Amino acid sequence: MSRYKDRSFSTLRAWVETEVPLTICKTGTEVVADDSEALEILASQFNEHGLPTYSSPLDEQPNHNMWRITLDQTIEPSFGAFKGNPIEIKSPIISMAGSDLDNFKTMWAVIGDYKYKDYNAWKMANLNIHISCGPGSPLPFEAAQKLAFCVVYFERSIDDYVPADVQDGKRIRPGGWKHCNRYTKRNRVTPNGGKALDNLPDCWKEIRKTTNIDELTRLICYDDQRDRRVNGVPDKNWKWNFYGLGLETIEFRHMPPAQSDEETVWWLRFIMGFVAAAWSIDAAALDKAVRDNTPLTTALGAKLDRPYDNSVLLEKENGWASEGGGMALGVEVVARWIEGRVPDVEGAVFDGLLVTCQKWENAEIF
Repeated sequence: MSRYKDRSFSTLRAWVETEVPLTICKTGTEVVADDSEALEILASQFNEHGLPTYSSPLDEQPNHNMWRITLDQTIEPSFGAFKGNPIEIKSPIISMAGSDLDNFKTMWAVIGDYKYKDYNAWKMANLNIHISCGPGSPLPFEAAQKLAFCVVYFERSIDDYVPADVQDGKRIRPGGWKHCNRYTKRNRVTPNGGKALDNLPDCWKEIRKTTNIDELTRLICYDDQRDRRVNGVPDKNWKWNFYGLGLETIEFRHMPPAQSDEETVWWLRFIMGFVAAAWSIDAAALDKAVRDNTPLTTALGAKLDRPYDNSVLLEKENGWASEGGGMALGVEVVARWIEGRVPDVEGAVFDGLLVTCQKWENAEIF
């Protein structure tokens, strides 16, 4: 049981989008099925294995109580022939307790033999996780503010989880998932579309000035393309996509595709743990740190690799969000922070991630 009295974060819910290039053959043949038939074949197998599922090419009116299998043309490689099926699998809503996590074992048991064998096809795929408090219950506004600040503070620590260089095909996602501009737009605090802030205290003050989700989203996901702003079609390719908060979810997009149920569950529990930990921090303590000119690191409860004088921390926090500024926090820092604030998230959930990242960087995925 967590030592923190506020257990509101226990209401967190999530659903997972698994993008996978597959090769699904017509029944009894070695002929690759067309996409529509592939959807039906896969949905049938999911249902046979006890996962209530429907298929739909677009899934415009989703049923979040069922597994959903759709098409995602964005994961088709643009470099040449892709003789497979670009599939996106959407899980039902999952609770913080994670009683349904074993269903991911079933899911991967069904699709494992279908995995497309060309490494380059996987470079266009991701695992995306949506977080909310359930249907009709978006993340409370102050919780969203605290999450926005933690996203800025722990950005580099989370970056360390994400693979960088991926094999030698630089024309597809050069820099890997860590640096590719498709899903790695930084969440910078950008007041009124002006200059993005580097100073942590200023970041928190601007976040606290927001009065609703729309203002917070524009601040942390400012779209510099005027036509998208004017037409109300915002770019969703942020590390953390806050635009979904208007539709009850926040989406984490900055991760590679999963190759197994272990990787899927790891990312799911990590992201839910991170959001829960952010929710649990004391906003008043951050306010006081800004007023008193004391380190926000201390107010957050972050345990760094070694102790620092307050003067050193304040100097680092002054340029924290700049390119190359702040401190290069390792993966252990965010892991310790989550485990310290949400002990219910088992420490073992953080084991083995670097091995997983190295597999991707060395193309050892099949």
